[in-house]
Amino acid sequence: QLKREHSDVEQPWYADDTAGAGKFKGIRRHFEKLRDVGPRFGYFPEPSKSILIVAKHNFEQATREFADLGFKVVLGHRYLGGYIGEKEELDEWIQEKVDGWTRVVTALASAAERHPQTAYAGLQRSLQQQWQFVQRVVPHIGDKFTDVEKALFETFLPAQFKDTLGSLDDDDPRLELACLPVKHAGLALPNSVKSAAENYQASPLAPAHVT
Repeated sequence: QLKREHSDVEQPWYADDTAGAGKFKGIRRHFEKLRDVGPRFGYFPEPSKSILIVAKHNFEQATREFADLGFKVVLGHRYLGGYIGEKEELDEWIQEKVDGWTRVVTALASAAERHPQTAYAGLQRSLQQQWQFVQRVVPHIGDKFTDVEKALFETFLPAQFKDTLGSLDDDDPRLELACLPVKHAGLALPNSVKSAAENYQASPLAPAHVT
C-alpha cells in the first residue's frame, strides 16, 4: 500500500526496518502514512529513533521541517553495514573502522608467535570478512586501507613466517604469494587496498540474475 500510494519515495525494506529516499514532502507523507497503517499490522514507527540523512546545504531546512516529528537529522550515518552521507562523515566513519581493524591485526600478530594457525584463521575467516563486506557496500575506499596493509606486512606476516628481521620489504615476493588463494599455495589474504574496487563491483554482479 505504501509503495502504491507513495511511488515518489524509494522504499527498501529489510526485515522490520524500512527507509525512504526522496524529497522532504514525500518522505514526510510516507512516514505519516506508515504511522497510520503500521499499527494494523503490529508495526509501530518511532519518530525519535528515525534518522534523516541530508546533504549539508539542506541541513537547516530539514531540521525545521522535521522538528515536530523528532527525527535525528544528520549529514551521514551507517546503513545496513555501509554508509550514506557526506564524504567528510564517510571518511571519518571508515577511518575509525580501519583503525580498529589495524589494532586487531597487530594483536593477532602477537598471538601468531605461539598460535600461528589460530591467529591466521581468525584473520582470514573472520576479520578479513568484515572489511571485505564494507568494501562491497561502500565505493572508492581502497586508499583508506593503507594502515591495514602496513600492519599485515610489518607485524602479522613476519610473525607467521617466523621472520626474525621484522617488517617485510615492499618488494618481498612473499607479499604477493600471501595474496594468492590457498589452492594456489597462498594465504588467501588479498591486498585490501587493491581489492576494494573489485569487491564493490562484485556486489551488483552477484545478484544480477535476480535483479
